[in-house]
Amino acid sequence: MNEKKMPVDNTAVIWPAVVKCRDDDELTYVDSLQQWSTDPDCAMKQFQVNDILIDSQGAVYTLVQVDSTGLQEKVDRLSLDQVLELVKQHASVCGQCCVSKMGAPSIAAAIQMVRYIE
Repeated sequence: MNEKKMPVDNTAVIWPAVVKCRDDDELTYVDSLQQWSTDPDCAMKQFQVNDILIDSQGAVYTLVQVDSTGLQEKVDRLSLDQVLELVKQHASVCGQCCVSKMGAPSIAAAIQMVRYIE
């Protein structure tokens, strides 16, 4: 049976969030629905299969063009440890040292860390 994927009500996404592209350890920080809707890096990007958006509660959304938001229904939920591992990988790619010592008390805090990693 084919399941039809439904567009997401953007109010369901708990911002900020990060975009994780397939086969890339870098994360893209997205502060708000407004940034998601207007920032050319988000709004005009051609997402690939398996690209995801992870919100501040660990909810995972697939990124496909099913409507103007580019978001599809939740497909998974990540734990703090899983999100923190993605943030550590991102920090490592960005040249940060001592990433194994990175920690966060919540998923939201881990996602906020991405904002400041360059």
